[in-house]
Amino acid sequence: MQRKAAILLGIFLFFTTTILSADENTDQAWQALTRKEYAKARTFTQKCLKKSKKKALQQKDLIEKAKALNDQAAELLSEGVLTAEIDQNHAGFAKMIANRELNDTATSEFIEAESLKGEGKKNEARNKYGEIAREYKHAFCWDPRGWYWNIAEVAQDKLDTMDTQYDYGDYKSETLTVKAWNSLKDKDHQGIELYTRKCIKLYEKKARAMKDGISVPPAKSAAFANWALNDVATCYYIQGERYLAAGDQEKAKEMFSKATELGFAVCWDPQGWHWNVAEVSKDKIDNIGTKYEYGDYKSETLTTKAWKALEEKDSKGVDLYTNKCLYLFEKEAKNMKTRVATDPDEGKETENWAMNDVATCYYLQGEKLLKEGKPEEAKKIYAKVKEYAHAVCWNPKGWFFNVAEAAQDRLDTIGSKYDFGDYQSKTLTAKAWESMLAKDYFGVWLYAKKCIKLFHKEALKIEKSFKKNPAMKEGPDNWALNDVATCYFILGRSYEAVKNYDQSKQMYEQCGKLSHAVCYNPQGWYFNVLAAAQDRIDLLGTPYDYEDGTSKTLTTKSWNCLLSKDNKGVELYANKCIKLYEAEALKMQSLQTTPVNQGAEAVNWALNDVATCYYLLGELNLIQNNDLKAKEMYGKAAQFGFAMCWDPQGWYFKVGETAKDKLDLWGTSYNYGDYKSVTLTNKAWQALNAGDYKGVDLYAKKCAYLYEEKARTMQGELSGFAKPGFAPMYWALNDVGTCYFILGESYQKQGDAFKAREAYQTAIDNFRYAQCWDPRGWYWKVSVVAQTKLKDIQ
Repeated sequence: MQRKAAILLGIFLFFTTTILSADENTDQAWQALTRKEYAKARTFTQKCLKKSKKKALQQKDLIEKAKALNDQAAELLSEGVLTAEIDQNHAGFAKMIANRELNDTATSEFIEAESLKGEGKKNEARNKYGEIAREYKHAFCWDPRGWYWNIAEVAQDKLDTMDTQYDYGDYKSETLTVKAWNSLKDKDHQGIELYTRKCIKLYEKKARAMKDGISVPPAKSAAFANWALNDVATCYYIQGERYLAAGDQEKAKEMFSKATELGFAVCWDPQGWHWNVAEVSKDKIDNIGTKYEYGDYKSETLTTKAWKALEEKDSKGVDLYTNKCLYLFEKEAKNMKTRVATDPDEGKETENWAMNDVATCYYLQGEKLLKEGKPEEAKKIYAKVKEYAHAVCWNPKGWFFNVAEAAQDRLDTIGSKYDFGDYQSKTLTAKAWESMLAKDYFGVWLYAKKCIKLFHKEALKIEKSFKKNPAMKEGPDNWALNDVATCYFILGRSYEAVKNYDQSKQMYEQCGKLSHAVCYNPQGWYFNVLAAAQDRIDLLGTPYDYEDGTSKTLTTKSWNCLLSKDNKGVELYANKCIKLYEAEALKMQSLQTTPVNQGAEAVNWALNDVATCYYLLGELNLIQNNDLKAKEMYGKAAQFGFAMCWDPQGWYFKVGETAKDKLDLWGTSYNYGDYKSVTLTNKAWQALNAGDYKGVDLYAKKCAYLYEEKARTMQGELSGFAKPGFAPMYWALNDVGTCYFILGESYQKQGDAFKAREAYQTAIDNFRYAQCWDPRGWYWKVSVVAQTKLKDIQ
């Protein structure tokens, strides 16, 4: 056995010592092919073939014998006879024998096929590739990276892909992996299959050998040294992605599992680092069948996904994405932190990307715990955020905010009723308003000042961008300007409420620096904050207050001032309402062609309130004996023909008509008073008793005009006369029925029997259950007495 091994070793040494260098013609042919000088390349190949082809054919038999020797060597090795040094060579023995002519001949044939393909002669190239694949199965070409590649196999690849878009290029593992990545991006499953399988076939053995030689993760600078390991593992990963995209989860798991077997393999990230292929593959296996996906594993991507999970109240998602970001990037974040001593300059915030995203992920974990009702755990996480004092987080509205400050806010407010929410200017302003309405002035100062601190710079930027006053429709686009100015206004209101007028005035004056700001009114439009602030300054220290500035509030205050004989208040509130809402009132009036349906009167709020304010100014001037001004105000109110005013008794009355009544009765002794049905009925009785038939006509008909519909409704509710204790509930029925009775009496006294009968009959037919109060202490039935009157006339 020992002798047999020695003979084999001698043969091996003979073959290996007779290897010669490659033919110069082959080298020159390669160079010409690279320069796309196809005809010149073939000239050199012909020279090589002429010189070496005959001997190459002879070497084919020698190769078969060498293969037999390889097989015997392998058998001896299994018996423990051959040394490890011989073993390292025996598997590649056929490549190392003296087969220079065979290799050069096959290489020349291959170059010739390549040149034919380059010239577009596909059929000739196809024939040539086929011949090489059949005839030169044991020919090899030297790869500069340290091994031979089989020329026949490559020729077969060329043959297989000639009429396709696919091309293995230089067969490097890097090339094949890049092509596989591109195929994955293009969703080209055939391309993925071709490139990954070729890479795995060529380099898996080398990859596993590299893996076996590594015991710890390689340093960043040494990562490229394990090229085969990296690329083969990546190709398995790409295959997993391909099957995952196709919905084959089991096959995807199989490929990802193969990638995990190649531990320490890394893939290059264009951002400047390597990521561990095995770890990412394991993540894929863990998340298959779930909605979770780490995407490209960038810190920005993971942080964005964590934000979204928090918004969707997905606690598991928050944990997955934040923990992955912290695992991958916290080391880099801490390195950045040691280099950063100040907040980043504008435009350079993203330079500290790892620090920003890691701090943000800690913040999101705190937010999640807070939402889960775990304040003590949340505090510990917020404390970690504070370690990154200069980290910033991107706000989707267009700027960065300091994450550590936001965490400190949380620490300051945990356990209290205060909460800055999402920190948007809109949110903070709304919370400041709510606190103001609740008279929680600490809350006002907390939210308003936070809004001003965060957004004042942006507000000034927007303010400076205006060259003229914006149209109101542009208001919503200027959110920072609007909200900051509004917060100054709210602060002014809060200081005013505690009678700190100096501080209040300072806040209102700040609104002057944001003169284009507008605030949204819930009724559907924007009002100028500066104008509102100036109003507050004008009223500081007085009993007057426009409050929310709505037309309803101003009109109500004006009414109350008229009733309390506060003439200045009537004028202040009415004029403010007219100034703010007359344009809207005129617009509503122009769109109205018929009176609104009952129950829908409030839709014309501006029309109603402005007309009412003109009416109140008319009343004020009438009281002050300023007749000309009173007529002017009544005249303006009368122009709003469809305006309605709410009567506390439970219905609307027509303001324009009432104002017109004032003008029609001007200079006479007649006056409808408060227009109540009882007032008009009493005035009708008084006129009848005084023989003033015109007065009867005016008051009785006005009562019927205003309240007849209500009276008919009440009539329909009864099936008999109401008992004395309930009779007052049917006031409209009683008064309208009585007024028709009074009209009958008036016409009868005037000798107009026809009109008298008509009035009495109306009272009987339409208001049968009307009752009239007798000052002596009881109700009498109007229709019964009217029936008696009819008989007297007949």
